Amino acid sequence: AYKSIYEALRHGGLANDAGVDILKVSAERVTKANVAELLDGASGILVPGGFGHRGIEGKLDAIAYARERKIPFFGICLGM
Repeated sequence: AYKSIYEALRHGGLANDAGVDILKVSAERVTKANVAELLDGASGILVPGGFGHRGIEGKLDAIAYARERKIPFFGICLGM
């Protein structure tokens, strides 16, 4: 579903001589209680767009996690 995003990240890594490892985490699985466990070790967090309310709380928890730990964050559409 997010193939173009994955490809853009990989191309950006190649253009900057950087490796890109993508860990896919469903926003519906993310909670305040487990966000650190799920995103531990991330050097950047991307929250893609979405439609409706599905996974919105998990997206907000991931965004807060990134902000509080000064992890680079990129939000697209609803992920902003």
